[in-house]
Formats: sequence, C-alpha cells, structure tokens
Amino acid sequence: MGRIDIILPDDLEDKLKMEAGKRLGAKRGAFTEAIKDAIGLWLDPKTIEIMEKYSGKSLDSETREILKKYRESKYE
Repeated sequence: MGRIDIILPDDLEDKLKMEAGKRLGAKRGAFTEAIKDAIGLWLDPKTIEIMEKYSGKSLDSETREILKKYRESKYE
C-alpha cells in the first residue's frame, strides 16, 4: 500500500471532510475512504468517457496507457 501526502486549500479540505462524514459516517478512516473513492472515480473508464465527451478534449497517450492498466487490473 502506498502513501501520498498532498496539500489542499483549507476550504476544500473542510468541504471534503464534511461530505465524507455525511456520506460515510463520522468514523476513523472516512476521509481516506472518500479520497480513495474520488481517485477511483477519476480513473474510472466511464467517468473518463463522460469527461472527454463534455470537455471536447481527448486524453494524452500516457494517461490512456495508465487507464488501460487500471482497467485490466480492476477487472481481472
């Protein structure tokens, strides 16, 4: 398991913590679960298709390769 340290603006962190508490309950690990869900959603093939459709932009080849590996590992 990896560890990533990020710096968020205070208002974004507060909003995310509040929403994580509402959706997942005020329990230990709710914030981490929310972050994992957000990253998973951001990487999900269907989400990518929708983003591309409405943004009018396609993803670069490096990002597409990462998504391909993610899809393969997710559905094995």
